Amino acid sequence: MTAKDFHAAAKEKGHPWCLSKGWDTATPVSEFIKKEKISYKSLKEKYRQYSPTKLTNAYQAVQETGLAVRKAAKLYGVPLTTLRDRVDQRVHVDTVKSGPDPLLSELEEARLVEHIGYMAELGYGYSRAQVIALASDLAIHVGKRERNKPLSRFWFSNFQKRWPKIKLMKPRSLTSIRAKAASMDTVQAYYTELETILDRYHLKDRPEGIYNVDEKGISTEHTPPYIVCTEEGAPQAVTSPRGKNTTIIGCGNAIGQQLPPYFVFAGKRKMDHLIEGGLPGTDYDVSESGWSNSNIFENYIKNHFMNGIVGGHAITEDDVTDQIKKFKKSQSDDKKKKPVKSTKQTPDKMPAVALSPQPGPSAYYVDDSGNDFQSEDSDTEGDCCICHKNSPPGLRDCLDLVIVKWALCDICGHWTHLRFCSNVRVVRRHSEFRCPHCE
Repeated sequence: MTAKDFHAAAKEKGHPWCLSKGWDTATPVSEFIKKEKISYKSLKEKYRQYSPTKLTNAYQAVQETGLAVRKAAKLYGVPLTTLRDRVDQRVHVDTVKSGPDPLLSELEEARLVEHIGYMAELGYGYSRAQVIALASDLAIHVGKRERNKPLSRFWFSNFQKRWPKIKLMKPRSLTSIRAKAASMDTVQAYYTELETILDRYHLKDRPEGIYNVDEKGISTEHTPPYIVCTEEGAPQAVTSPRGKNTTIIGCGNAIGQQLPPYFVFAGKRKMDHLIEGGLPGTDYDVSESGWSNSNIFENYIKNHFMNGIVGGHAITEDDVTDQIKKFKKSQSDDKKKKPVKSTKQTPDKMPAVALSPQPGPSAYYVDDSGNDFQSEDSDTEGDCCICHKNSPPGLRDCLDLVIVKWALCDICGHWTHLRFCSNVRVVRRHSEFRCPHCE
């Protein structure tokens, strides 16, 4: 408390006015109270401690039976003002949350949720920013939002609370080839063909004759965990070289019987100590990458699978066998089509039309002719499908040694210059590549 008379007198004379704050009985103090006698009210008291059902019942009692609002609020345990707002129609009776109503109606949000779930099942799920943009476009289309006022993350947070089944999840990686193979039409065609084969060989009542073959690649490289040691020396852990992979091919029938495993190790020579200690009947093969290929799978079927089962019909049709042979032949032809980076021609093997550049004074081969044509007798199968040349046109005036990278298109089967004739700079192993014509 402040003594205003002391404060005004001291202020006029320019004196300190501390006496106006420190006079006797200026601050009344009661006796000390023990903390056990004080009841603290929780600051985090639960909001809306009544159920929406009780509020609806109280509203119906007032409207149908003519019960007083105060008495109905006390009888059903709901706040008086809350019930009165609904009786006076200031707030809708179905409103169970304070604040303004959602921008989109429940039907519009339900359709949006259905569309988001459908696109996620197809493998084209929306990100959070894309969902917000999609909802903004919908609100603009129905006339509930202006174009210069898009929705924010605050709307998305409330949208998730209203629809708990909408969650942010990291999608599993799936290549485009697998995505196409998992389409509805492909799966339906697979089961149609499967039913035809089961009927043809009478396998529906013979589950012991239905086998499933699958392969699994295992990386032998691992990250060593943290270990407990002393500070005198750094610990060591024995790991495999980087990039090493081992493939395991397993097979079993519909009644649970399984064949011994078949391993594919990375290497060039078969060494029997690789399967020492394995199960009886275990066999193996080797490839440069450790992955299986058509030759290894054919060897597995002929020498491992057929030796593990007795009797039965042929596992492939004649047309399937022909397709396998054509595929193997096309692979060998593609290897022959790959152009050679640099060739040295002797004078007796030079073409009739001199297309090679003449040596310059600094021992560099400089092309001053600007000739881009090729003779009719020259082989163009190994040329780039974009520039139709063996060497990129961008290197015509280059005097440095440049290594040109090529890539085989998985769609049309033609070779393409990387970086020069395509936006792709590097094609990694087991990845899909498409030339600009097939994109």
